[in-house]
Amino acid sequence: MFWRKVVTILSHFVETIVISIALLYLSLIKEMPIKVPISILPFEHSDKIGHCAMYALLSFTLLLNHKRNHTQSSIAIISTIVFPILYGGAIELLQGLPTIARSCDWIDWMADIIGAIIGFLLAVLWIQKRRARTKS
Repeated sequence: MFWRKVVTILSHFVETIVISIALLYLSLIKEMPIKVPISILPFEHSDKIGHCAMYALLSFTLLLNHKRNHTQSSIAIISTIVFPILYGGAIELLQGLPTIARSCDWIDWMADIIGAIIGFLLAVLWIQKRRARTKS
């Protein structure tokens, strides 16, 4: 009975789970599976845009998943902001381990935090716009 309830709840968050696993994989692999130019954008710290975008996507998707699951709004709001921030921090800490061939960068984590907040705000706007469209 307990596991059935867990599976049912998790089924409402499939997109968030897939994005979280992809983020973890991409953050911990030694090299990208496909060859990408080292710097796609021509300025220093341009990779932070990628961090921001990925965590915006995670936060955006998480809030929409909460809405589909009819999660209590206070829990949805808190978890949509807190989970991506803690997740990004945990990944940065993992990257700092000597067994992982990556480096821990707190500026990356700040980009993750900014992305999570942007994703949350975009999801709120998206939800409000859809709600207004269905009322008219």
